[in-house]
Amino acid sequence: MKKTVTQKFKAFRRALRIFRNERGDTMVTAVIAAGVVGMAAAGTAGIVKLMHKESTFSNTNAASLSIESTILLALQSPDTYPPEIARFMRGGGEDIVKNVEIRDDRGVIARIGGTVNLDSSGRACSPKADKPCAMTTSVRIDCGRGAVCRAAYQIAFPKPAAFDSDRKPSDVSANSAMAPLGSAVWPPRPNTSDFSTILSYDLFRREEGKNTCAPNELFVSGVDKSNGNVSCVLPSQAEIEKNQIGQTMEYNSVTRSLEVVPRTLGRASCPKDYVLQSLDPSSLDEGRSPQGICVYRYKKELPWMETWPRGQASVSGPVCPQKDYAVVPNGTCKVNVTARHVGTGCRYPASPRITYKLSQQYDSNGPNVSCSFVKTGRQNCGADWDGEVVWSGSCKLTVPETVPATGGAQ
Repeated sequence: MKKTVTQKFKAFRRALRIFRNERGDTMVTAVIAAGVVGMAAAGTAGIVKLMHKESTFSNTNAASLSIESTILLALQSPDTYPPEIARFMRGGGEDIVKNVEIRDDRGVIARIGGTVNLDSSGRACSPKADKPCAMTTSVRIDCGRGAVCRAAYQIAFPKPAAFDSDRKPSDVSANSAMAPLGSAVWPPRPNTSDFSTILSYDLFRREEGKNTCAPNELFVSGVDKSNGNVSCVLPSQAEIEKNQIGQTMEYNSVTRSLEVVPRTLGRASCPKDYVLQSLDPSSLDEGRSPQGICVYRYKKELPWMETWPRGQASVSGPVCPQKDYAVVPNGTCKVNVTARHVGTGCRYPASPRITYKLSQQYDSNGPNVSCSFVKTGRQNCGADWDGEVVWSGSCKLTVPETVPATGGAQ
């Protein structure tokens, strides 16, 4: 009997090993593994919850900065103050503006003269006892006598900040209330630095008054606070002469114009066919002689103006301007043989003999040239030849290229 039980026990152990080899872990090890996985899952849930808290905190911070920027822009926008509101502002008083909404793409984010509750994304929120809203915006405008208006605003974060309701004391970032943006206290204290935003009078001036300058006026010089009309400066009513420059400008209270005080200058001039190349402006002051250089207005050297005629045995005439230029030839005039005619009046062909007498002239201080040739010698058997004169050159300036400028007071 004992042997039988032992055999059965050994058989059971063999079967158990086979089961472990084929199926993996035993039930005990599976239970242990499940416990480890469960604890890891619980830890992960805690991490996810913490990440959610920190993400909401970051969203609230970003949204509050965006809302603050929108409030500041709205306070300086004329569209925020319709005529009926502007009338109250001109009258003066504390907390003078009521129920003026400030909006962006999320809806109403603030109300002048009131309070708006917002969630962490900057949208409207209804606070609950166990779950307050993430932030609260408040805006107020006080206007004193003399049309001076100031605005105060605050973006407050209730403590604890609205992330979730099951936080622990160890959640430092979640339990630490953020410092308010804008005024440190609310309601703000009149006539203190709590009202840090000054509103320009242009925002709530009388609409029926003059608030811009006319096209013929220069710029605004002041504002009449009794009626909101602006006064503008007119341009100069007098013209300065051609030989004058503006030295200073003075305001004429009679004509309400900005007048130029002129300064008379001397005048520099150049001879005919010369132009002003350089000038010392200070030399044009009264009592001084102009200091400048005049330069000849045309080129100091240029090619012969006329195209040399081809096929001519004699050429003469002007090739340079009639005034201020002289001929400069390139070498001497030459004869170019254009055709040869073989003589056939004999029993044998006779080639022409090329002989000639050349005559050339040019004006060393003038525009004219002349060149011609005459055939010389006898030709045999009727031979002959044709030729042309060829010449080229340039024209040089015969007057000074630069001269001093002259002139005086005009």
